Amino acid sequence: MPQFAFFSRDREKRARRTRARQRHARARHYRPIVELLELRALLATDITISTLTTSGGTFSGNSSLQTFTPTAGAHTAVVNRTDIESFLNAGTSVTIDTSLGTGTAAGNISYSSTATITKSAGANATLTLRANNNLTISLAISSSANALTIVAIGDSDLTGGGTTTVFAPLTSGGGNIQISGDAVAVDAAVNSGAGTITINANADGAGESLPGFASSDKAGNGRCAIDDRAPFPKA
Repeated sequence: MPQFAFFSRDREKRARRTRARQRHARARHYRPIVELLELRALLATDITISTLTTSGGTFSGNSSLQTFTPTAGAHTAVVNRTDIESFLNAGTSVTIDTSLGTGTAAGNISYSSTATITKSAGANATLTLRANNNLTISLAISSSANALTIVAIGDSDLTGGGTTTVFAPLTSGGGNIQISGDAVAVDAAVNSGAGTITINANADGAGESLPGFASSDKAGNGRCAIDDRAPFPKA
């Protein structure tokens, strides 16, 4: 075999080793960034809607939308129901989203005793409850003054395992009602008036449990759609 062939093969081996070292160096350089992103996806805060004073976070925004943001690093937060009602009664929409927190909690939204939410004044508004994990509505949400669109989303990070449970009546006064999660359980009346009720679960056809579900109004003006294929995407 000609000698130059050995030289050529040796050069190719050295080139392969050099490329391998370069790939390894790039992997070592980028891996911390990937790990940071993986960790970031797990950060969330558990939020309780309560009659207690709002703590562990603050509202911010404008006259159209107020968003509750947990304090940096807080694992738990409390949102006073009167604060929510005050915004809604001014025609201001409210968003509560556990993923805006940077704690290491699962990202659940729940209610404490007597923390019902009633919109009793103001223009149309939207109440959005978005939980990384479980969302449990155990006390009534209603509107007696114009339309209140109600958006209730569990498993908002779409990682599976987050259940949206509705144990108390939802009455929107004509606003649309959207309920979604990896699984959805509704054991209460859900009344949208002339609005639309949509229930979505992402549990392969077995995601809904609706033992006490009664939809729309007696006049039959509203519409109800149930879809077990996919939850609402995170906004």
